[in-house]
Amino acid sequence: MRFLGLLMALLVGGAAFAQTGKPVFEISSTGTGSNMVLKVTATIPAGTIVYSNNGEELPSTAISFDSSIAAKVALTGSTAQGELQKKDAQLENAEVKYFEKTLAIDYQLQVKTPVEYIKGAINYMGYNDSGFVGPEAVEFLLKKQADGSYATTTATVDKGLLLSTVDLNKPAATCGATSEKNASLWKVFLLGLLGGLVALFTPCVFPLIPLTVSFFTKKSGNHSKGTGNAVLYGLFIFLIYVALSIPFHVMHVDKEIYNQISTNIYLNLFFFLIFMVFAISFFGYFEITLPSGLANKEKQRVRQLYAEGKATRDELLDAEAASYHGAGTCTFYGTANSNQMMMELMGLHIPGSAFTNPGTKLRQELTRAATHRVAAIGWDGDDYRPLARCVDEKAIINAAIGLLATGGSTNHAIHLPAIARAAGIIIDWQDFDELSH
Repeated sequence: MRFLGLLMALLVGGAAFAQTGKPVFEISSTGTGSNMVLKVTATIPAGTIVYSNNGEELPSTAISFDSSIAAKVALTGSTAQGELQKKDAQLENAEVKYFEKTLAIDYQLQVKTPVEYIKGAINYMGYNDSGFVGPEAVEFLLKKQADGSYATTTATVDKGLLLSTVDLNKPAATCGATSEKNASLWKVFLLGLLGGLVALFTPCVFPLIPLTVSFFTKKSGNHSKGTGNAVLYGLFIFLIYVALSIPFHVMHVDKEIYNQISTNIYLNLFFFLIFMVFAISFFGYFEITLPSGLANKEKQRVRQLYAEGKATRDELLDAEAASYHGAGTCTFYGTANSNQMMMELMGLHIPGSAFTNPGTKLRQELTRAATHRVAAIGWDGDDYRPLARCVDEKAIINAAIGLLATGGSTNHAIHLPAIARAAGIIIDWQDFDELSH
């Protein structure tokens, strides 16, 4: 089974490795009727090896068919020709067959149902001084001849398959989407509205919904007033967009005006300067704060006084509580919220609990469920599951992928390796880099 893990590592990291030193393949066929042999040969550059037909659990060179003919053509066997090497040092000296300099494999095919074309790919993996090569796919196309045999073409990995049977200047069918010139404006509006509703469920937008709802309900004092403020807020967003578009409709400006505005160099420079102001603020040269929270400088001052023994614990807690706009972790997707997400992906939270607001009925029920679950997996429970058993390689990789996919806090580039190290697992920044690709 250890080879499965190594194979998965090759599949994930192969694309980021060497882009040179690839073999050049030639494909031919023999035989007529229902039985034929696909002969695959390749010239392998010096310093590169290509794995032979080693089976599914090891790096190998295998054949696959296009889904349109997969049920009509079957692979009945394969035979490696020429000189084969064994005991690959890259796979712990396992008995893995591979080729050097030249590759030759015969694939026995059975044509169950007569077809005009046989389309497929040769999928291979290799290794050179720069790392693992592949997995790569070399496509092939076989055309049935008058005598019942199939003719093939020559292909290379770098240039792809050269199909002499296809004339690009004379396509068999018209491709591409057709436009609806007379589409109803209501249809366009409703489709745009539907697209906006779908966008609400994207990872960068959906977490903001409970935050926005919480802002209006808590700041307004009661539910009805909060609902009214939220509706008014949404209405003004709509009116702003309408107001911005009216002049263009009245003046009959070019319909591409919005694209011109979005790509205007001066407008983009203006927004760039705004973002630079925020960036300089983040570096601490000045502070941009929300009016309802305690300023960071004041919070730091109270912390310093507490460290010097000049402020009481109650004064410290009051300052900390005044720094935030509501109960929870952070008011933005920072270290704490990223950690919540990672813990759920690692299986250490009740599913769906990472971003559930405190003080809600759902949070209370999730807390109860977590208590029951902890009791069930404890020493006296029915499903004893200590933390050391939960935090394994899969859990660490899940957390890393979640962190990368959601753009979480960069602090976890330090925290997650430390968590992994405590569990006896080694993960470093190189692993983060490979996972990000």
